[in-house]
Amino acid sequence: CFMLGFHWEPEEDGRATVSFACRLHADLAQFSTPVPLPGTPYYEEVRRLGYLEEPRWEELDSFSGHRLKFPQLTGERIAELLREAYRTYYLRPAWAWRFLSWALRRPELLGQFWRLASAYFRRRKAGRI
Repeated sequence: CFMLGFHWEPEEDGRATVSFACRLHADLAQFSTPVPLPGTPYYEEVRRLGYLEEPRWEELDSFSGHRLKFPQLTGERIAELLREAYRTYYLRPAWAWRFLSWALRRPELLGQFWRLASAYFRRRKAGRI
């Protein structure tokens, strides 16, 4: 799991994290953002610094960004960086080749891939990605 979007981190650091993940050539990668949950030191810190807007709890998760106002990154920009991270990692030719080699050994992966790709494009069309 790679974390992007800490309040002390400039955008370039997030891009460097994605680049590092790509160089590792891991089979899978998960990119997430830190979520300031009440009662945690992170929540208290971002609240004290004035970076946390009034949270809508149904929107707080580690995959879609959140309502933060960092000096260098908005919650919307963090969410976009997260989408870019997944596109950069999983649309690389090296990863596509690896997936194809898996699928040749386990054809059921093609069905799984089709379902994931379909879900992705439905969410994209609906504006949720």
